[in-house]
Amino acid sequence: MDTVSRELLRFVRDGERMRERGNREKMEAGSAVFLEETELLWSTLALDTKQDDDLFALDLDEMAAALRSERVAHVLRDADALADAELAKLAFELEAELRSIEAGSIERFVEQGAALNALNDSMRACDSGLLQIESQMLQHSHRLAQLIDEMKRLEMETVACSRSAQLKGRSEAHITAFLDEIMLPIELVACIVDGHVGSDKYTSALQLLSKKVAFYELEDTKRSAAYREMRPQLERLLLKAISRVRDHLLLKLAMLKRPNTNIQIIKESVLLKQQYLFEFLQDHSAESFIEVRADYIDTMSVLYAHLFNKYLAGLLELKDELGREGELLVDQGQGWLGSIGQMLQQQHQHRSLFGLGERERALANLAAPAVILAVATSKNQRFLFEEIYRSLCKMLLDTCGSEAVFDVHLFGELPGALFATLFEPIVGIILDALRTHVAASHDPIGLLILLVMNENFSHELKRRKLPELEELFLQGAIALKPKVKELLDGNVKVLQSTSAASLFSNPNDVSPKIVSRRFAEMNASVLRVLSMSSSPRPDDTVRETLRRLRAEYQGLIQRVAALYPKPKLRYAFLINNYDLVLSFMEEAGLRHQDMALTSAREEEGSGSPSSRARTDADAPAGPERRGTTEALAMEEAGLFEDAVAGHAAAYVEQQLSDHFPDVLGLVRLAQKHRDKGSQLEISEAKLRLVLRNFTNNYVLVIEHMRSEIFREFPNLDMGMDVLRRCLAQLLSYHKRVEGIVQAVNPSLKSIMVATTTLVFEIRKLSTLEGV
Repeated sequence: MDTVSRELLRFVRDGERMRERGNREKMEAGSAVFLEETELLWSTLALDTKQDDDLFALDLDEMAAALRSERVAHVLRDADALADAELAKLAFELEAELRSIEAGSIERFVEQGAALNALNDSMRACDSGLLQIESQMLQHSHRLAQLIDEMKRLEMETVACSRSAQLKGRSEAHITAFLDEIMLPIELVACIVDGHVGSDKYTSALQLLSKKVAFYELEDTKRSAAYREMRPQLERLLLKAISRVRDHLLLKLAMLKRPNTNIQIIKESVLLKQQYLFEFLQDHSAESFIEVRADYIDTMSVLYAHLFNKYLAGLLELKDELGREGELLVDQGQGWLGSIGQMLQQQHQHRSLFGLGERERALANLAAPAVILAVATSKNQRFLFEEIYRSLCKMLLDTCGSEAVFDVHLFGELPGALFATLFEPIVGIILDALRTHVAASHDPIGLLILLVMNENFSHELKRRKLPELEELFLQGAIALKPKVKELLDGNVKVLQSTSAASLFSNPNDVSPKIVSRRFAEMNASVLRVLSMSSSPRPDDTVRETLRRLRAEYQGLIQRVAALYPKPKLRYAFLINNYDLVLSFMEEAGLRHQDMALTSAREEEGSGSPSSRARTDADAPAGPERRGTTEALAMEEAGLFEDAVAGHAAAYVEQQLSDHFPDVLGLVRLAQKHRDKGSQLEISEAKLRLVLRNFTNNYVLVIEHMRSEIFREFPNLDMGMDVLRRCLAQLLSYHKRVEGIVQAVNPSLKSIMVATTTLVFEIRKLSTLEGV
């Protein structure tokens, strides 16, 4: 059966291929005519007949699917049951059925050929109609293009007409504006000629006139015929306006010359309201403007000079004098002073020629308001010349600042050299008063205050940018410096020429001399005044003179000290005098420990001269700002501190030698042997005697020494410092004696004063109780 099935399948497949070949030949022969007739149709439909031959090809996949159909499968299943005859019959029937189906398909295809021919005819008719429509559309498109060109032409003509209309409107507006500007309205002429000068209406007319003058200056205006016609009328009208404005301003300035006139009210309420009139003259008539401004400066110069003269005369009536001719550091009438505490109290109860006192306020408060003359007169106040000079300079600077601001508003700028002319009489008045005072003054500290004040005001002048008044402070410095040097040199010479014997009266009196107090006051005052200067460096002449003064003072005090018969009194005298100098420096904040605090207070204080008279550009910051002044003060304080320390050490040794000679002799003997490298040889009995004497008498001796120290040192602080030095040195010697006893005979320690006991007694006696 397998062989039969295979043969059946092969037969069926061969039959399919034969049928396919026969059908293709019949279809090609039967449809040749049809294809020729429909070729036009395929070309119209944009189809390629060569590419569509596969439409007539047999689909092998379809045939394979048919073989897998149920019917064929049924045949194959029953093949073994069929006989060979039945298979042949079945094959014939199948072939006949296929041919029948094929013939029916060909007939139907031929029938559809006529329909395709009809469709081809319809499509040709449609193609003809479309060609006609296309022709019509091309005609309409050409017509539309013509219409668009026409519309563009019309648009261009419209734009040209619009531009022409705009140019015409602009030309008309320009001509109208030109006529408005070049013509002089009757109202304007009437207001300029007959209007009230100074009123708002007249000011508006002047502004309109200025606008027309500026319009006449344009090159386009000058080329017009109307310009040549209207220019003379405009010039006449402008001259009339200038003449009326000039006369009006001179009349207003004349108000300042009336007696008892409040100048400030006239300037603010009258002149400032005429600001545009000054601008009008400045723009259109330089000669008239200069004339009016010169009249203002002449008027104000006379007024200021009169007011400052009156103010100075009133202050000089309240002037208080300090110092007399020949009053120097050395006064032969007095030779000594009491305690430093009493002297400091006396300093506040009277005004010293060599001390600052209240005069420091004038230098510290440069920016304080000037003295009000009426108030000061009613209170019967008295002022030293330093305060008078400060008030004059402060009033001058404030007046200059106010006048500068006023001139900028009134004239539009500072008058320049005329500004110096305005205040030249006042500068002369102040300089004359200063020179008169300097010539008659014998007060070096007061003149030094004026010199530093002069420098500080000069810096303030630079800060306010008013260099025109620099001449005042330059001439003031020229007048002050020689006189300050002359007075300081006079004190140097008197210290050189003073005899030590004239200051020495009592060989037991070691209190500070009057010359020490005066020198202490002058030294502290000079350093304090220099430290308040806005200049980073003090005057070289003053600095060198101060050093010479200190050297001559030390020389004089040492010559006086040499007259004391006892070295201890000599040292006490030097300590007391030098300590007095240091006390005044400490009070002025010029000691080492006070310098930083003093600098901080000056920087933060509202009355600080550095904060009021120094600019950031003029004064460096930190230590460089006070540089040499601070160094000079520290140098002076350091020299006296070293001298006090050295003399105090010598005094302590002398005091202990006088009260504990055995102890110091023993220690010095041991030191001498130690220096030679030999062993100390001392008998036990002698050592025991020294120890017993110290143990029995040290309390009474220390009390006696304490009383003597407080008697010789009026300054309790210095006396307590010297006492502590003595007791500390005594304790040191006691420890060295302990070492000697340990080396000679340790058993003798039992008769020694214990170190703790000695320390207890020292602490008890090193107080102010019982003084």
